[in-house]
Amino acid sequence: MAQDLAWREFGRDVYQIRTGLLRVMCNPDYQKLLPKKDREGLRKAFQQVEAFRTHAEDRMFERGGPDDTCCWYPRGEVVRN
Repeated sequence: MAQDLAWREFGRDVYQIRTGLLRVMCNPDYQKLLPKKDREGLRKAFQQVEAFRTHAEDRMFERGGPDDTCCWYPRGEVVRN
């Protein structure tokens, strides 16, 4: 059960990274600071986090982690600026 808790905390932390990137990427005030070309790194970082999250979820199932995806895809959470 300690392993389940560790997976859930890990998923929550990765989700928070993803949510933070989205907040920065979608904030119109931040978008005004740099041209789109200069913000490309944020988009790539977001794609990397998404790819990592998918891979980690697969590994969680392979290694006997929780039988659900709630830690990777929390319900009821809304990204806000």
